[in-house]
Amino acid sequence: MKLLVTGGSGFIGHQCIKQLSSLDVELYSLSSRSLDSSPHCKSYQVDLHDTLEVRSLVRRLKPTHLLHLAWCTTPDLYWTDPSNLLWVQSTLSLFQSFVDVGGIRIVAAGTCAEYQSGNSLCTENVTPTIPATLYGASKYSVNFLLDAWARQCGISYAWGRIFSTYGPRENPARLVPSLILSLLESLPFTCTKPWLIRDYLHSVDVARAFLCLLFTEANGTFNIGSAHPLSLSNLCTLISNIVGKPSLLHLPNTQPNLFQDTAVVACNAKLLSTGWTPFYTLNSGIEHVISWWIRHRSLRP
Repeated sequence: MKLLVTGGSGFIGHQCIKQLSSLDVELYSLSSRSLDSSPHCKSYQVDLHDTLEVRSLVRRLKPTHLLHLAWCTTPDLYWTDPSNLLWVQSTLSLFQSFVDVGGIRIVAAGTCAEYQSGNSLCTENVTPTIPATLYGASKYSVNFLLDAWARQCGISYAWGRIFSTYGPRENPARLVPSLILSLLESLPFTCTKPWLIRDYLHSVDVARAFLCLLFTEANGTFNIGSAHPLSLSNLCTLISNIVGKPSLLHLPNTQPNLFQDTAVVACNAKLLSTGWTPFYTLNSGIEHVISWWIRHRSLRP
């Protein structure tokens, strides 16, 4: 296997590279940020929107497998970021370059935002895919085209729809690290939407899911989630209790808007059928992440 990974410096990509480095794989990583190469992984800093440069690199490396994780991910902004449209173009160009050199399997990252809002339990090929955001629509358009393209070209593919994720190296502006860092600094924290119900999975287990999809022949779309509904209220309470500062957490007694989506949970039976199982429970995963941030709290801007 000659594997090309995009987004290798990202939140999920870093975990994937880390796990792949211990396997017998000829590994290459593309990232917009500078990465040090290692004996296990040759890294290239490249603008993935520069289709000519990417095409030239793919022709030179001739990968047999592609793990595409790169996309715009700036917290809050990515939902409406016009660069989502650019990512659609760049992704399809990357896929074409990969197919042109004889690539045989594509595994790519999708999102739960591809599903129609208001469906609490999301099941592949059952729950309607009517995205409510530009981000979700852009991801889904690539998924839709990839499905037809793969069948036409005779290559295999898997599309992993990621639900809510937490773990080391997460952007400090996101909920879990923001809460942990506030508590570690003895600062009060308000959970603004405690009623929301999400499906949280540790980034190590998300990466393990993508690797599982890489090393199987399973085709199609797969939800990558825990299948356990969790309110943000309970998540924040768990974190504050483990840190030992529950008095600093404020949960406002507010009610959700009637039309506001309150639950997004994965049915992960299809992923489990590939042999994947999570390593972390919610408690052990949160404990691990708190320990990591205790050692790396200087990363907070």
